[in-house]
Amino acid sequence: MQCNYDRAIMTGLALWTLLAPLQGQTRLTVWAGFDQPPDTSAVEWMEREAGELFSDAGLTFSWQLVQRDVAVIGPLVSVRFHGKCVLEPGALSLPTPGPMAWIQSQEGEIRSLIDVDCDRTAGMVWQYRGSLPLPLVTRAFGRALGRVAAHELYHYLTQSPVHAASELFSHSMNSRDLTMPQVHFETSEIEALRKGLSKFSGTGQPE
Repeated sequence: MQCNYDRAIMTGLALWTLLAPLQGQTRLTVWAGFDQPPDTSAVEWMEREAGELFSDAGLTFSWQLVQRDVAVIGPLVSVRFHGKCVLEPGALSLPTPGPMAWIQSQEGEIRSLIDVDCDRTAGMVWQYRGSLPLPLVTRAFGRALGRVAAHELYHYLTQSPVHAASELFSHSMNSRDLTMPQVHFETSEIEALRKGLSKFSGTGQPE
């Protein structure tokens, strides 16, 4: 997946707050913002997918939705989902060129500011749907959103812009990577995540 790194700092409308480890687990409270009302089923599958992907690293999530006009103060990870996070067969087309998600950086530090393009992600899933009925395609779409968000969150938690050859953390994720039944972080990536999490303080920012 292509990742864009900009020097501008965006105003956060959603929040991922890092909390203290609990019984060997690190818990992230996730405030996710959507430009338009999303498909609730897709959102549920997104949450489930992200939770499963990071479980081996000892990371769990608590998701909260934030309205567009809510201001957030303090350390944060802002996650804004752009476009229509709903599969509408009559309105879907082939994905346009560009990243499905991106994260920003400033002066070499990867910032906690993430954007996800629902339209591009939906297009990638739709072109690989085969003969699946819409409910199963919606499930695949939700899991794909979880994977592209997880990709960017990995950049932030490890503070590394470097990509690998794995299905989840390659530079370019394809339709198969987004829709195959199961993907996992590689062992080396889990180790990097654990190392990154150990460097975080209760403020939710790297030390």
